[in-house]
Amino acid sequence: MARILLVDHHPPSRVLMAWQLRARGHEVLEATGGIDGLELASARRPDLVACSLRLPDLGAGALALLLRADRACLDMSLVALGAADRHPGERAALLRAGFDACAGGADDPERFGAEIEAVLPGPDGNLLVVDDDAFMLDVLADVLADARYRLLTARSAGEALALLARRRMDVVLSDQNMPDLAGTALLARVRAAHPACARLILSGETDRAAIEQAEATGVVDRAYAKPWDAAALRGAVREAFLLQRQRAIMRST
Repeated sequence: MARILLVDHHPPSRVLMAWQLRARGHEVLEATGGIDGLELASARRPDLVACSLRLPDLGAGALALLLRADRACLDMSLVALGAADRHPGERAALLRAGFDACAGGADDPERFGAEIEAVLPGPDGNLLVVDDDAFMLDVLADVLADARYRLLTARSAGEALALLARRRMDVVLSDQNMPDLAGTALLARVRAAHPACARLILSGETDRAAIEQAEATGVVDRAYAKPWDAAALRGAVREAFLLQRQRAIMRST
């Protein structure tokens, strides 16, 4: 069970989302505005803050920035409500402001509960899944959702880098062929920022020269081809978390 803070000034939406989360066994705190939400987050230290983009007093972006400025709140997951289908540029701006993910909100309450639980902190750490195909990203998120880790997603390398700039990632699973930056180039940056992070490529490319080169130089730890087997991919992610822990131990000794 997690403690979740909902910040939404629209009572019907807030009540519906709170009911959905309580039905899943979570403790829910409710705030009607950004200032109220900031005070509650500081006092009660929720595991996750889900914030509407439309607030009457303090903007959602400002709330995220203020929470991230509080060192005691750094490990909270922040979710932007009503932003699931935003343009990639808008999503990237929300990530830069401090949000970890975007969710649909009360329009689809059952999906909302699953989206929130996918971003809750888990004991194993953080998994970041990157794919510019929105449908594929949703499928991967469904397949890889696991209470043992926090699952974050990015629809581009740029979104992924925005998340990496402020949060440690333990495992990154990236598509190879993306318009802004190839997966191997992204994972090279991940390696520089988080050396212990396990780095996986998932690709449908027939020309594997770049991927093989990245594997040979240690930029990529494992490469997997599309189409993929769900059970095998879940196993690969579990192995990747073990690899990350081994690296972290070696670097600390």
